[in-house]
Amino acid sequence: MSTFDGVITEIPDISVDYFKEENYFAKAFFLSHIHSDHTEGLFEEIFVNHLKETNKYVYMSELTKLLLTPKLKPSNSDILWHIKTLSLKYSTLITENDVNVSVSLLPTGHCAGAVMFLFETNSKRILYTGDIRIENEGFMKYRRLHADYDESVVKQIDTLYLDTTFLNPVYDWFPNRAESAKKICDIIQDWLIKDKNNSTFIKLSAVCGSEQLFIAIYEKLKEKIYVHKEYEDVYSKIPEMENVYTFDGNSSRIHASQKFGCCHLCRGNKILQISPTALYWTKDKFVIDKDQQLCISEVGDYSVRVCYSCHSSYSEIKYLLKYLKPKKVVACVDHKHNDFVSTFINNYNKSSNETFDSDKEDSEPLIIEPEDESLDKCSQSSDDSLLPCTPPEKYPKLS
Repeated sequence: MSTFDGVITEIPDISVDYFKEENYFAKAFFLSHIHSDHTEGLFEEIFVNHLKETNKYVYMSELTKLLLTPKLKPSNSDILWHIKTLSLKYSTLITENDVNVSVSLLPTGHCAGAVMFLFETNSKRILYTGDIRIENEGFMKYRRLHADYDESVVKQIDTLYLDTTFLNPVYDWFPNRAESAKKICDIIQDWLIKDKNNSTFIKLSAVCGSEQLFIAIYEKLKEKIYVHKEYEDVYSKIPEMENVYTFDGNSSRIHASQKFGCCHLCRGNKILQISPTALYWTKDKFVIDKDQQLCISEVGDYSVRVCYSCHSSYSEIKYLLKYLKPKKVVACVDHKHNDFVSTFINNYNKSSNETFDSDKEDSEPLIIEPEDESLDKCSQSSDDSLLPCTPPEKYPKLS
């Protein structure tokens, strides 16, 4: 869960993903995606009035605006007059209210509409990741992270504001979501074949975020997923979701909701509950079965956990740092009762980014926070790369 205070120290005229009164000094605001830990203060009437009185704007992706709009009420709907959408196809120079910054949007692989912000001024280049799940090779595909004169040259990032949700060696590796989605499809298919009265229930951690999983299920099993009518405001805005879901609980044996018992069909003893989650899956949970396959699911009597993450794993974060080599890193998730993140970041910032050895950090003592799956917003965007991801014999180590 993000604990970022919105302040980009190097560009004091802007605020990102935080809209409380203490940040009203900002001359421009930015929203990376619609999850609630990134929208604090955004829907408050006092913030909308501030925008109106000062003629300021909130910048976001077009899809994020579409997903945000249904959340508005009459008391805060005027915010729509103060939202400006930015293109994913090109950089935008923002000059309103004496702000002078070039902004590029980069998909994060976290949920529909979610983006990173690459801020560039005459003297600084800042990358704010928001929430991110991009596999190692994915960063090579971002043209705007590379020099115009040579695509093999990575631009120098002065400060990286980083999603550190799983910056912890116990979360060293996660399967990609294509592999996780395939596992979930196989589990559903096997259960439904056993008995025509069997049904499955997928426990969602957020309304927005499971779109690609739904699409994979529909494409594999040719059955729509039942969701509550209240989800329509989100799913109807995502073109890829057309024909993937239904509001008729009687027409599908695959149901999904944030709460179990979403309809009368979800209250019998023929229901298999599937929980896509990442927080549970520390590396000791991954075991090799008798067929020498890595298990990414754990089955109970009528419940299954499947490893499914929308945040980068520890090894993916380390790869990001080795690839981008930012001069400085700022953690955007403050893990209370866990000093590892602050120690890791401090050691990085004290060293040269060329000489920092992240593998040495792995031996630091760890304190694992109590599991709270409500923080695990498993989700991704339609821009997510679905490449095969077969884990090696050992957990990934970077050279």
